[in-house]
Amino acid sequence: MKIKMLRKVNLILLILGALLLTNCSKEIPINLPPYIEKIVVNGLMSDLEGSLVKISKSKSSTDTNNINAITNASVQLYTENNQLFEVLTYNSFESGYKGSKLALPGSSYTIKVLYQNFEATATTKIGTKTNLSNSIYIDSIGIDSSGFPLGELSFSFSDLGTEDNYYRLNVSYWDNSLKIFAILNLDDNFFINTQSEKTKNGYVFSDRTFSGVTQTLKFTVPFGFVAIGGDYKFLISLQTLNNDFTKYERSRELYNNAINSPFAEPVFIYSNIKGGLGIFGGSSLSRDTLK
Repeated sequence: MKIKMLRKVNLILLILGALLLTNCSKEIPINLPPYIEKIVVNGLMSDLEGSLVKISKSKSSTDTNNINAITNASVQLYTENNQLFEVLTYNSFESGYKGSKLALPGSSYTIKVLYQNFEATATTKIGTKTNLSNSIYIDSIGIDSSGFPLGELSFSFSDLGTEDNYYRLNVSYWDNSLKIFAILNLDDNFFINTQSEKTKNGYVFSDRTFSGVTQTLKFTVPFGFVAIGGDYKFLISLQTLNNDFTKYERSRELYNNAINSPFAEPVFIYSNIKGGLGIFGGSSLSRDTLK
């Protein structure tokens, strides 16, 4: 009897507590100022590929519509002597403004974007190339759980050591039937899994664990990824991101880490765009093809 009475009392207290909490709540209207859109410029120059710049407009946090690309802006690149370097044209396949001229390592470039009443500029300097070395593929280093042979792809590169660096890595295998390079999944590699962030443009990682020394990466290649008698085996692409892009990647990493932490300090994404948002950076690209 006492137990039943105690349960009833607890139930009554619980209901009263819920009612009190409900009655204490009060909606307070907040009049926010109208959101002011900004132009967003995300561009990258390279010494082995033409420039690619994507342009859009920022949206408020309450706007759930898709972010649409701006396709009719004026996008120009200038050298450090303020000489016109190239006029970029919109490429629908790339969803951005594409150039054909290659950047020169050690040189600075300025981008100027005009769209309606928006004007945005930024200047960046292309860094020094980090060369790939000792690229090799060894077949049949072991077998998988099904008894099929495993191969191993390895390569090395030397970190400059003079400053913090970020790298972006892509490894592709040759699809001999389609005659194209296809992206190789590197998720099973311990270094990539623990030290990098997988993005739609490749695996991004910093030199925090190998600053100033030579880093060697080895990847296990499952059976069937190397065609017998194929035109190629692999294509290794390693981008050394310059100072601006490194600051952007570092701030983006801090921001991502702070999202799920209620005690984290506010993190602002680095931007070098004057008159807008985004990043205009550069990279030195090293490639090696194994046949």
